[in-house]
Amino acid sequence: MNPVSPAPRPQAEYLGPQSPLRLSRYHPDDRRRRQLPVLLDLRGARERRRRERRAERSLGRRLRGEPPPGVEAWA
Repeated sequence: MNPVSPAPRPQAEYLGPQSPLRLSRYHPDDRRRRQLPVLLDLRGARERRRRERRAERSLGRRLRGEPPPGVEAWA
């Protein structure tokens, strides 16, 4: 056995699929590496929700015959 090999990592309890601490909460480099995709995914979901809400608002305006935001009157 290699005397320099690191000790086996203890397994953390499973904290759910959305948890950034999915597999290891002991090794900070692991934690950081696992957090990045989670944070990017959260940001993407927030932007997607914002786009959908904006689309719904503009659709409501269109259905009422109002101009889109930023346009005073239809050309």
